Amino acid sequence: MDKKEIKEIIGSNLPSGIGFSFSDDTLEIVLNSKSVFGNMQDDSSAFEGWILCIKSELENKGYQVKKVNIKFCDSFQMGDSPKEKQFCYRLFKCSRNYGWKIPEDAMIMANVSSLDGAVLTCPKNDAVSIEVAQNAEARLERIYIEAQKKKGKVINQQLPIGLFKDKVADVNRLTLTSFLDMWEIEEETMKIYELKAKGNNKVGIISELLYYVNMMSDILNGRFCFEPNSKDYRGVETLKESIGKIKYLKGVFLTDTLHPLIFENKKKLADAMAFVSGTVNVSFTFEKNTDDISDYSDYMGR
Repeated sequence: MDKKEIKEIIGSNLPSGIGFSFSDDTLEIVLNSKSVFGNMQDDSSAFEGWILCIKSELENKGYQVKKVNIKFCDSFQMGDSPKEKQFCYRLFKCSRNYGWKIPEDAMIMANVSSLDGAVLTCPKNDAVSIEVAQNAEARLERIYIEAQKKKGKVINQQLPIGLFKDKVADVNRLTLTSFLDMWEIEEETMKIYELKAKGNNKVGIISELLYYVNMMSDILNGRFCFEPNSKDYRGVETLKESIGKIKYLKGVFLTDTLHPLIFENKKKLADAMAFVSGTVNVSFTFEKNTDDISDYSDYMGR
């Protein structure tokens, strides 16, 4: 079946920047440069989220989806920019964790291998207060953290995740720097949160949280290391001390609203996304977080 037929069966629009088809037991998607260079929360780049959602909904309709095949359009050739290295990392993790077939491209593996032993940047200051938070989601983070603090929990926020070769410097950059929304550690368990406000219900929330969970599992397994001699901003020293001790990593979708394809398949998606990475058992859960401070206009154009 082609993209139009898939759309009709699952009852949802599909992103224009990705090709989809389904035959026998195989879901195939075709990516282009927009998928590679876009923001992973945008529809055209959130291929992991769309694959998982389409697979779940097709199975709900009685189709057996046993294989996933990811391809590039004929005109695309992979390079080695920080954005492309980051994208190759995402592809590789899909293949490693879920058995999805990815393009047989030597540059993909070269980009992934170049990240081995990479150095992570550390926070250079504390996160700003709620009074100077720049947008609704930043304010919601701080509201949530304060509410959990009253329950005795310590939740840190805005951890920079960017990889560098040997030393943190622009000339050594391997991947772009993104910021993990919130995280906490309790004994042998670490939770990382991807927070979205009520107007931000893109499928890309899955791709974002998968990326951060994969990065964190590699940090906990010692593949990446933090730069030395850092100050304890945003709880990074606590995280360093926990490396090698964390056995359970939980990715938490913390939202007010979800895309219908996610909302209707929460348990199925959570089960499908779970995996084991080295010594770390990775799982996912969905938590409701009421947002009464923003509206959809806050997220137009993001």
